[in-house]
Amino acid sequence: MSHVVPSGRFVLPNRSQAGFTLVELLVVIAIIGILVALLLPAIQAAREAARRMSCNNNLRQIGVGLHNHHDTYGRFPPGMLTQDPYLPNATNPTRTWNNHGVLWLTFILPYVEQQPHYDEVALHLNNFDRQIPFQWWTHPNGNLASHVVNTFMCPSDLAGVFFPGNLGWRHGKSNYVAVAAAGYSGQNRGGADRDTPTRSVPIPGYNLPGYNSTYNGLFWHNSRTQFSDIVDGTSNTFAIAERDGATIPRGRNASHWMGPSNATWLNQGMTGIDADPTYRLNVTPTGIDLNEWDTPGSLHPGGANFMMADGSVHFISDDIDGVLYEALGTRDGGEPVTLP
Repeated sequence: MSHVVPSGRFVLPNRSQAGFTLVELLVVIAIIGILVALLLPAIQAAREAARRMSCNNNLRQIGVGLHNHHDTYGRFPPGMLTQDPYLPNATNPTRTWNNHGVLWLTFILPYVEQQPHYDEVALHLNNFDRQIPFQWWTHPNGNLASHVVNTFMCPSDLAGVFFPGNLGWRHGKSNYVAVAAAGYSGQNRGGADRDTPTRSVPIPGYNLPGYNSTYNGLFWHNSRTQFSDIVDGTSNTFAIAERDGATIPRGRNASHWMGPSNATWLNQGMTGIDADPTYRLNVTPTGIDLNEWDTPGSLHPGGANFMMADGSVHFISDDIDGVLYEALGTRDGGEPVTLP
């Protein structure tokens, strides 16, 4: 309460100034730090859960695209369309593998709201005439493969929008690869066939080492798979798997949606489902065997998203039983399987 002094001036009573001591301030800062440390993992987990759900939705859209393609043409798109070595004006069987291919993702562009770009590609490639090489990189407007399709990319993969295996190509990235087979062999860095070949028999006319197997999955060179071919059941058969874009040797370099620079590199758009621990889901590549880079994998903790032939999407754990994992990779293996 104020009072009047003889001079007539008002004087406020003497009060001590309120405030934090240094110890109190440090305690508050420590509490805030603890709260942030507790909340940050929860926030990160929530964000990853949202990204994984977005990835799941991408695969669902791709599944709708594959089913619409089947409804339109009576079959799924080829795993990779390549020049036919048996057509009159085509090159011989060996040379055809040196031409660019066109991956399965190209053929579902109309079903993921990319009709204009699909029309541009189809017009430039003479409606995919298999008697001539697929020179999609020579378009007057530039490399057609540089088009970016967000639906083809997992949001957990932050490696950019172009194929990280060769950024100079500027090929639109894809984190989704088609399943070619269980135990698909492929080549190692020395060009040798890993398993000579795995669980398979040769395709007539194709004698390149490592790529001469009959595939027991849904997609391969010039494949024409139908629902009726999936004897194991569409809900028991992998169609599409994830592949992360982390940089080799720690990751798998993802894929790209148009096609590889050489048709022998089927693994750039395909994957094998292998019970061998060296080639299992999310295996850490050693940099010795190319097949390690071509295995399924993701940047989602604990596993990866897979789309079944019926269009459903399931998160498959890293520790799935190897025999079951491989059985899910075949369309007609006759194995009894139950999704975990």
